[in-house]
Amino acid sequence: MAAALANEGEELTRQRKAGARQGVLLANVRAALFDVDGTLCDNHRLHFEAYGRALAELAAGSVGWEDYAGACLRRGKTFEDLLAASGVTFDRRLLFAKKIRCYREVAAGSLRPRAGLQVLWSALRLHGVRLGVVSTGRRSSVEVTLDHCQLPGAPDAIVTRENVGERIKPDPRCYLLAAERLAVAPDACVAFDDAPAGVAAASAAGMRCAGVATPVFDIAELGGAQAVIRDFLQVEPHVLEGGPALAVRGIVRAR
Repeated sequence: MAAALANEGEELTRQRKAGARQGVLLANVRAALFDVDGTLCDNHRLHFEAYGRALAELAAGSVGWEDYAGACLRRGKTFEDLLAASGVTFDRRLLFAKKIRCYREVAAGSLRPRAGLQVLWSALRLHGVRLGVVSTGRRSSVEVTLDHCQLPGAPDAIVTRENVGERIKPDPRCYLLAAERLAVAPDACVAFDDAPAGVAAASAAGMRCAGVATPVFDIAELGGAQAVIRDFLQVEPHVLEGGPALAVRGIVRAR
């Protein structure tokens, strides 16, 4: 953890020297759309641990973190596809059912919402901003995460992998579907996403996007976002003459 923080500090310094500036004001925000895993909370390792426990119960081999991160987090593959590609024979439904049970167990003791999330969620709702969650994870997994994030009020829309099939991020379908369900034009939406594919999906949907830096995807990889933050303490809602706005105090690449 100390090494990760040191690297992040070095990256912030490098970004500033490269012409980055601090903060941007995003006006006319009628909807805020949040990716789930890695964005609402730093839970990528918890999913990995849950799959590891499920594999151990089934005596179905093991998968290393680098393989998991590369295939599942960076390329959007399901864990089941990753395991099948390694030649392991297993029951997909049984594995996923065990993984969800294990994820509930590890989440109960370790999952915490990203700093500032709950306050921001309440403030956005107070300002009349519609709220959605947009994930290419599966619904049952997303629901466990939402339960432990303890959001002050349910999302107005939830989009998961079941809703988009194979059209996962960076395909913009998931973000466009969320905007459609919220009855908000894409250009009046702001997305928060921790992955380069998610930032690309939001941008392709015609939305503005704030990247969320994590140990998996750092600031340099989220250059397509309007700003990159570390937590939601860096986001503050305002009301301007034209409606709600967000002040995002993050790294902004000179454009």
